[in-house]
Amino acid sequence: SIFGLSDIKFYFNFGTNYFVDRQEVLNRLAMMSFPPGVQPVLSPWWAIAEIYRYELVGDETTTLTELKALQDWRLQREFKRIPGVIDVTAFGGTTKEYHVDINPGALLSYGVSLSQVITALANSNANVGGNYLSVGAQNFNIRGIGLINSLDDIESVMVAETNGTPVFVKTLGKVSVGHRVRLGKVGIDDRDDVVEGVVLLQRGYKAMQVLERVHRKVEDLNTWKLPKGVQVKTFYDRTVLIHTTIETVVDILISGILLVFVILYLFLGHFRTAVIVALTVPTALLFTFTMMISLGESANLISLGAIDFGIIVDSTLIMVESIFYHIAHRPGPGLTVPMHIARAAREVGRPIIFATAIILVAFIPLFTMTGVPGKIFAPMSLTYGLALSGALMMAFTLAPVLCMLLLKGPIREEDTLLVRVAQRLYLGFLRWALENQMSVVSAATGLLVCALAAVPLLGGEFMPALEEGNLWVRATMPVDISFEQASGLATEVRDIFHQFPEVTGVVSQLGRPDDGTDPTSFFNAEFLVNLKRTKEWRAEITSKDKLIEEIEKVVAKIPGVTFNFS
Repeated sequence: SIFGLSDIKFYFNFGTNYFVDRQEVLNRLAMMSFPPGVQPVLSPWWAIAEIYRYELVGDETTTLTELKALQDWRLQREFKRIPGVIDVTAFGGTTKEYHVDINPGALLSYGVSLSQVITALANSNANVGGNYLSVGAQNFNIRGIGLINSLDDIESVMVAETNGTPVFVKTLGKVSVGHRVRLGKVGIDDRDDVVEGVVLLQRGYKAMQVLERVHRKVEDLNTWKLPKGVQVKTFYDRTVLIHTTIETVVDILISGILLVFVILYLFLGHFRTAVIVALTVPTALLFTFTMMISLGESANLISLGAIDFGIIVDSTLIMVESIFYHIAHRPGPGLTVPMHIARAAREVGRPIIFATAIILVAFIPLFTMTGVPGKIFAPMSLTYGLALSGALMMAFTLAPVLCMLLLKGPIREEDTLLVRVAQRLYLGFLRWALENQMSVVSAATGLLVCALAAVPLLGGEFMPALEEGNLWVRATMPVDISFEQASGLATEVRDIFHQFPEVTGVVSQLGRPDDGTDPTSFFNAEFLVNLKRTKEWRAEITSKDKLIEEIEKVVAKIPGVTFNFS
């Protein structure tokens, strides 16, 4: 809890329905009573909710308060109409307010209390219903329009009467336009005060589909609906991360297929057999993706990262090598190529099935995992199992057909240069090992002991690190720091980040938004530091860790501020 905000988290057993849990919390809150001015609200934020961030940019005639009003009253409603958007959080800017500065002397002079002024203003700023009035054959609804629309309306509110003379608000003080006490501030690059909007994804929706709708809405707003000179400018879009992830996976798949083909050709020494085996990879992947779509599973970095090309081609490699051997070494009178293929398949079919089954059985424990680990690793196991099943199917169907089509004419099996060199080296080492058995066993035992001793030092991570091409930096300042001082420090830190040529842009968030979705205060500042591609970095900056070290050396000179990089 901090001043003006308490953040309460509810924890439920894993596997319960989120929306049922949410409704249960709402039901219990409805039965509770709270002090005046305290309003409980369920936060729309969740772990991967923030899918889109934008800045509302205006020309030199548009004030920060006007931009904030546009964000609160226009953009928030427009974005919340999009299916899949649960909410839009406004951060930064000044929220418009009407201020009544009361003169204490005037209150004493007219014998009016401050509570009377507050009550009069509250009662005057309301529409009320007066039921209905029947006039002849017609019925008329009666209502009183009392909403305040201008400063003059506020000044004309009557608070009391003294000796028959009405006392108005303008008699007791001054009415002006101001803004709420600020809870947060956003800065982007060299602009110290901007209005930011954060679009939050609703649970159960696909981020990519919702982002496409958001893009169309932004184009519509910029083209038709926003005032002249005001634009929505994007500075974070998860679409970039999704596309980068997909491109990375595709590059890995293509590189894996090419690498498998090259290695197979180097060891087999036969171009057509290498092609047949390499074709197993795309066909097995096609089978995997088709089954994932049928089962409603999504392709992501974790599930696709489970695919091992080496194991995928194993079954086809054994099948093709057996067929190749039968055709090359067992010509036999009256035996046709299809007959050779059938004999070869029968010879290795059962071992291939058993070997694949053993691998699949090893993944059964992952399917039995529950909770968060089960949510993460079960899809990985499923993808792996589908890929192996697809490869097994290709080994018994596609591979024999391709062998019959491509392995025609006289075929001769010859060891490649690489195989001959490897055999020569291995045979020499094998002879030495057989002659020095104790030395080999002692060395193997020593390696085993060293490996076991190194286990406690390995460390580990529950989730692998995902490279998004940026840094998220948190600066923690003294808890009693003022808003102005913290704002100056945030600007100073942004300037420090810009001193590094690897940085393309910096966004700072100080404090919290008005809706309290980020429960913190002025002592907390967060920075989104966008980076260039690694190939554009300086030669001495060889990794992100090295860049962080360089930045830490500079920001460490700021007294009383602790930085955390992620």
